[in-house]
Amino acid sequence: MIGAVKICWDSDELTAIKTAHQLWPTEVLQGQQMQELPMPSHFEEAASIVTEEMVVDTISCGPDPDRHARAISEFFDAGFDEVYVNQIGSNWSGFLEFYNKELQPRIDS
Repeated sequence: MIGAVKICWDSDELTAIKTAHQLWPTEVLQGQQMQELPMPSHFEEAASIVTEEMVVDTISCGPDPDRHARAISEFFDAGFDEVYVNQIGSNWSGFLEFYNKELQPRIDS
């Protein structure tokens, strides 16, 4: 089985939260809202009620490698064979350095 998890790494936690809220508020949506809305404007309308606090409850945000490792490990603990990690935001070089140095060792252990 293959799973996917969205995380938002940034060296500043508040920046990560704001980025996740701006770019992926629909990650908070549940059930049919996430799958069956007919028009992009309906997704925008549904996402308009999403707060930063709601995003924090759903998406692992910030610089804490243990928090991100837990989010990824939940999939392996549930029996997934592979987990794709989606970095939310444009700081790919920072994320990849963080992933290689801080996150990967925690996942492999």
